[in-house]
Amino acid sequence: MGINFQQTSLSNYLLCWSAITVKNEAHRTIIQTLPIVICWNLWKNICSAKYGGKKSSVYKEIRVTRVIWKLPPPNRYKLNTDGSALHNPGKIGGGGILRDEQGIIIYAFVVPFGVGTNNQAEVQAACFYSSLEDTQVYTGITAAC
Repeated sequence: MGINFQQTSLSNYLLCWSAITVKNEAHRTIIQTLPIVICWNLWKNICSAKYGGKKSSVYKEIRVTRVIWKLPPPNRYKLNTDGSALHNPGKIGGGGILRDEQGIIIYAFVVPFGVGTNNQAEVQAACFYSSLEDTQVYTGITAAC
């Protein structure tokens, strides 16, 4: 992400955050959003400890797994998709991003699918692009439990 972890305080981290060189629009969105999310959850947990009440959802221990996206072979494209549900069942939607062998975005989509389960959203997101064009699509569906 380009974040220097040798700072000593949260305020120093936040000051250095604005100097990060972004690599693309997705990286820019993460860099702009993450400090807000961190500060909001810290504030929420401090208020909860002081006054009682509901703690932030990130109060629990978080385990981070590094995921590395690999480029597709030459003259091939890679389609990554994901789907989710607000409740299970509930409103569902999905999206995807198609990239070439250099990782350049060729096509991206986000679509609401109506009402269903998280599994239905995953499948519909994986099938959505192939329904738009006469193309063969290979996807890998992953889910976090």
